[in-house]
Amino acid sequence: MLRREKGPNGPFFFTLNFNNYRITVTSLLQLKMTMKKYIIGIACSMALTTIVAQKYNFNPMWKVGDVRKIVQEQTQSEYADDSLTETQSVTTYSIIKVVKENKDAYIVEFNSKNSFITVVERDMEGFGEALKDYSFIPFKFSINKKNGESELLNNDEVQQYLEEFSEKAKDELTKSDDPTGAFMMLAFLPIRASYKDKETIEASFEHDFGFITLPFKHELELGKTTVVIDTIDNPLNKSKQVQTTSTLKLESVDGSIAQISVNVDLDMEQFFGELKEMMKKMMRAFASEDESMEEQIKAVDEMEFSLTNKMNLKYNQTTGWVKEVDGKSVISVFDFKSKVNKKTETITKIRFE
Repeated sequence: MLRREKGPNGPFFFTLNFNNYRITVTSLLQLKMTMKKYIIGIACSMALTTIVAQKYNFNPMWKVGDVRKIVQEQTQSEYADDSLTETQSVTTYSIIKVVKENKDAYIVEFNSKNSFITVVERDMEGFGEALKDYSFIPFKFSINKKNGESELLNNDEVQQYLEEFSEKAKDELTKSDDPTGAFMMLAFLPIRASYKDKETIEASFEHDFGFITLPFKHELELGKTTVVIDTIDNPLNKSKQVQTTSTLKLESVDGSIAQISVNVDLDMEQFFGELKEMMKKMMRAFASEDESMEEQIKAVDEMEFSLTNKMNLKYNQTTGWVKEVDGKSVISVFDFKSKVNKKTETITKIRFE
């Protein structure tokens, strides 16, 4: 819920309440910076969501005691009319360990790097050190041997972790001398929403780390294409959905290594339409501050968005573990006001050690 308020000294500000979190933004510049990160974060998250709900005849050959370190190297590049304007790179890792096995499933401990800490550390030095005890989110899952479906086993523990972390993170951000600290909690909202209960955590695990079990989710034939049409929740409106079309292909089998490609198309018209409405609603909160507001709102209306997502995966049939993943996501925006084509390209390289 968005609410416009008047500060004690006169200037207006607005608050955005989302899943019991409250964000205060006091200037149009802060709003633009925040919304840019929010759009990219949600859109990339939605692109990843489309690799779920598939069944492969490949079977895991995991053993109790198996440990894999999953290293993710991500490079995000910003372009304006094909000219590179900015590049940022970050490397994170997670740990997965098989701790138990029964006839139907493997029980795994999965320590996932807290991505919010990684995001904030780019702009606020020392934030990660202050919250080092919360560097990894401790999950425990059951992984079905036949279809790779995952079930969260420790929801209470995860919820306690998230509540403690969010309070400490807000304390660190609000006491920071960095003027952006107070509203950077907005970047935590999609993360917290994705982990709000057992069902959403399971869905988040599938879209963030679904490549771990992807080979077990669908039958593929060498050289042939499988098309999977599905729907996912619209992050801005859970009552509506976004249609996704995933094209999967078993490209090759060389000894024990199988290579699978995944191309994703998303019907983003409704989603981006709601993003525009959110941006305009926030911008109108500053109408008294900026006479050019209506012109800027018109520019938002005229923005054109597009999103593409591709992934190539190498799977070791002998061990039952994925070996590596290469992914590429591109978000393009045409800004009618500046007449500039803006593009954000994210290259992701994942390896299992």
